[in-house]
Amino acid sequence: MPTEHDVGPEDMLKAGRMRLLTDLRRPVLLVRSASGTYYAVHPLCPHQGVNLSGGRLSGHFLPSEVGEYVYEDTAEVVRCPRHGYEFDVRTGRSCFLSDLRIKSFPTRVVSGRVMVEL
Repeated sequence: MPTEHDVGPEDMLKAGRMRLLTDLRRPVLLVRSASGTYYAVHPLCPHQGVNLSGGRLSGHFLPSEVGEYVYEDTAEVVRCPRHGYEFDVRTGRSCFLSDLRIKSFPTRVVSGRVMVEL
């Protein structure tokens, strides 16, 4: 049965940052996007089990014209530090491989506290 956990105050992370939480039922990577929205995902890359907390949080390229590259720095993509696999923290889906994903957990802010459902 899912349980909601209070993981800290809303200002615990600056926008565009992430933190590995190890004091819950399972390890969780907590991410705060550039817009200030919190997301929580499983912290291990499914490719080789590397901890994603050592990776980089970045944005993504937007659909654009041929030869044009439009980058949006949303801080909603976590990149594995070993082989560069990228995952959308909003959904857990791989940015490039449809059959690869990480578990994402419902996250919300209630009365100034960040809550993660496991």
